Amino acid sequence: MAIAGIGIGPTIVTLYSLAAERSPQGRSATVMTMLGSATIVGQSAASAVTGAVAETAGSQASMWLPVSAAGLVVLAAIVNSLACREPGTTLAAEQEQPEEHLLEEARTLAEHPTEHL
Repeated sequence: MAIAGIGIGPTIVTLYSLAAERSPQGRSATVMTMLGSATIVGQSAASAVTGAVAETAGSQASMWLPVSAAGLVVLAAIVNSLACREPGTTLAAEQEQPEEHLLEEARTLAEHPTEHL
């Protein structure tokens, strides 16, 4: 069980980090609440589907559902990485100027400290 669940923690941390990064200023609490609710609904739906597959096709077939879900997460990460990259930039170009992005974010938070919450 520990090995089967080893990727859950990093996946959830990454999911919440991406949501916090993309949430509009002043809406972080709303986004986190929606994400928490969506996580619970998604887990409930996945449990119901996996149970139905186990009942009809057997436990061997239902064991492939988490594998396909992990593949879906990897696919979503690749799409997210490609979609969020600015046109014409490379990964090396993005890594050369991380301080510029941090300075911009620090200025925004200094000007509006409570709007990010």
